[in-house]
Amino acid sequence: MNDRRASGWRTWTAAGIFVGLVIAGVLISRPEPKPEPTPTPVATPSPAPIVPAIVPRPLLPLTRSDLIDAADAAASRFAGGEQAAASDLPGRRFTLSLPFGCAGPAANLKEVPTGWSYDAKDGTLRVKVTPQVWTDAPILKAVAAGVGFEAAEGFWIDHPWKRSDTCPPRAAATPAQPETPQAAPATPSRQTLGLVELFEPGAKREERRNGRAYQAVKKVAQGELALDRGLRLVVEGRLVALANGQAIGCWSPSPDQRPVCIIRVRFDRIAITGPTGEQVLAEWKS
Repeated sequence: MNDRRASGWRTWTAAGIFVGLVIAGVLISRPEPKPEPTPTPVATPSPAPIVPAIVPRPLLPLTRSDLIDAADAAASRFAGGEQAAASDLPGRRFTLSLPFGCAGPAANLKEVPTGWSYDAKDGTLRVKVTPQVWTDAPILKAVAAGVGFEAAEGFWIDHPWKRSDTCPPRAAATPAQPETPQAAPATPSRQTLGLVELFEPGAKREERRNGRAYQAVKKVAQGELALDRGLRLVVEGRLVALANGQAIGCWSPSPDQRPVCIIRVRFDRIAITGPTGEQVLAEWKS
């Protein structure tokens, strides 16, 4: 009996060992699992920098100083016989103040082309500005050759050597000195710079002044305007090209004389203002 039990235990032990060996062999023979590959990082492109759009600023209107500088350069080229380069002036806008009546009120406003008078009794200011009529002016035959026009009107720029748009200071009176010979009277300065509008065939005839003055009658309290500083004619518009593509044409009858220069323009607004340009007495638009 005991032998049979011992034999059974040995059989079960052997079977257990056998099963254990089989399981161990299976485990040993199984391939080890391969490690998961490390993902390669994908480079994310950086967003392109946002560059703000550059909006070109509109060009400021040309001033008195700008126009005088451009005319001086044109006069120098003409006097030196130099060929003018391509110009960017045509199409540019301008604003110009022309002082007038700097010497005081006119004795008779009807007899002067440009001036002002003031009636202190009823506080009435009368102003008159007459444009130049250059339709038959010899200078236009030279500088505006190739441009067909029926009429030409404009304004001279007085004292074109002065950049300021105010009246020049009045010279102080000096006492007479009989013992000193009096100097010869100074020759009036010749006008050398002007603005002209050329009216081509087909242009509106009502836009022409045909020699008619710009006039205004305004009630102004005494002392409201510093009339001892004169008044201003304000002209606004844009420059226009001549036949050669330039906006400024110059001409002189002699190399010893300063060239006279004409700037071709289109007038959009003309106004008469007080001496500082702030108070508008009258205006005309086209």
